[in-house]
Amino acid sequence: MSAYPKHIRKKLHDLKCEAHERELASELSQLAAKFDEWKAGRIGAGDLDHLIHQHHNGPSRELFKFYNGGDDRFAVAHAVVEGVLKEDEIPEDIWPHIECQMQFLRRE
Repeated sequence: MSAYPKHIRKKLHDLKCEAHERELASELSQLAAKFDEWKAGRIGAGDLDHLIHQHHNGPSRELFKFYNGGDDRFAVAHAVVEGVLKEDEIPEDIWPHIECQMQFLRRE
């Protein structure tokens, strides 16, 4: 990854961070709905606490590991394939750097 120009590394990093933010926000919105259920008295505090714990040890942790533990090119390609990032959000100069990852992910 360090063989890429600094401006490419920065763009990939920024795109990866945006994808992480979007996926985390989606997961948190599901958890927010549980807070609403708790406020309305439909679930108890213990149930909500358990759901928070599950979120922290499940989706939150998995997203953190995925977006902070690997190649930025793969994370960006994954985000595009999964629809987290739209193709038109990817700058032209980034496409050549994620083509192989995109092909790999689309074959699975």
